[in-house]
Amino acid sequence: MLGWSMAGRIAEPLHAALRRKGKGIELFVAMAAASALPNTLPGLDHLKPAANGLASIRGAYLDWLLHCLADQNAAAGHVVLDADAFTREMTGDFPVGLAASATRYRDGAFVPDPAGDALEVGTAQYRAFPPLALMTHASAIDARHALTDRSTWGVYITQQLCEGLVFSQADKLAALPSEKWALLVEAVGHADQRLSATLPGNHMFFLGENGAKRTVQTLKLLRQTAADVAGEITHLMD
Repeated sequence: MLGWSMAGRIAEPLHAALRRKGKGIELFVAMAAASALPNTLPGLDHLKPAANGLASIRGAYLDWLLHCLADQNAAAGHVVLDADAFTREMTGDFPVGLAASATRYRDGAFVPDPAGDALEVGTAQYRAFPPLALMTHASAIDARHALTDRSTWGVYITQQLCEGLVFSQADKLAALPSEKWALLVEAVGHADQRLSATLPGNHMFFLGENGAKRTVQTLKLLRQTAADVAGEITHLMD
């Protein structure tokens, strides 16, 4: 599964819903995405709900998204995606819970609800997350993701690996010889770096022929790396 932008918030609830159906996610790749951490999207205090309870993308994200689109089109040397078509066909109002602002719609208003937000997106339920990887960028147009994605998703990458593959085997962990323990420390300590990739472009780095090719190539690499990392940790715990 690839979760772009707000879709990073669904990693845990989607995995939990699939597991209730006997399914699961092999790898969830966050693409310049919001994590389950709260209050990582400041500046939305001015948002007011529409009659349907959704937040309007106009006045929140639209101008910035169009800036990203124009930059990607310029990098491609031609119009990959027309701004009017993008606005008309691919944008819309959104549930405020996806905005990583720890607020919810209640009784006609957006109100702070950090506890409800944490429960719904699994903020502290590390073991309930699927295996994770990250694709991000280094563009100043999207400074928040460029500066914080590796740290915020690094928490979840590391915690999910530890909860799923290490801490659940306390007896084996206690019996590890020092040589294996040192290798485990190294494997887990470097996992978030190995499972993170920085691509050229901005919040829409996957747009255009070159961006799409790089994204697919990186996905293949991260999928293999995730299998390798899990295999190495599992082998060390045997």
